[in-house]
Amino acid sequence: MPRASPERPSLTASLARSYAEHGLASRSVLLAVSGGADSTALLVGTARVRDALALRVEVATVDHGLRPEAAEEVTSVVGLAARLGLTCHVRRLALSPGAGVEARAREARYATLEVLRQERGLDAVATGHTLDDQAETLLMRLSRGAALRGARGIHARAPALVRPLLTCSREDVLAFLATEEVGFVRDPMNADPSFLRTRMRLDVLPALNRAAGFSTV
Repeated sequence: MPRASPERPSLTASLARSYAEHGLASRSVLLAVSGGADSTALLVGTARVRDALALRVEVATVDHGLRPEAAEEVTSVVGLAARLGLTCHVRRLALSPGAGVEARAREARYATLEVLRQERGLDAVATGHTLDDQAETLLMRLSRGAALRGARGIHARAPALVRPLLTCSREDVLAFLATEEVGFVRDPMNADPSFLRTRMRLDVLPALNRAAGFSTV
């Protein structure tokens, strides 16, 4: 797993630099926030740097209709956004569980966020993907037999989409939230071994760390 380093810039410094590099200073962004650690750090960190960047910030949270507890998670995101002085938009979907639910949820979520972005006249959607997501995605693609050309990681930018935490590890995220004393929700689907990404996160990456001589504690 990519790990925090005292030599790396702070999460807020990384965010500010990333927004500036993506040309978003003095512009606007819609934060996609689920309430999990990564997106919560994106929300709090962006709130900390918005004035310095003259960045207009709004928040979106999506209930996919797959878990009853998601309603509470939506409420927690709305509450945190309000405490930070940010407008939060809630969108509810009605997906059915079953085969391909991860891909279907992702596709529906991104489509919903893009419609909202256009409705609000915002320049980009920002998601909370981190270095760990990058590693997991690359390993997933390699495990499926992708050729070198196809084994791409997550792009830092796509049309109207940015991933400003992509230079930060999940350890950076957790350290930042601990310092800020901000809680986050834990999606049980992220611990479900029926999903390939979960197996990569909980089994493969720790094994690679051990093989490389890194502690997994």
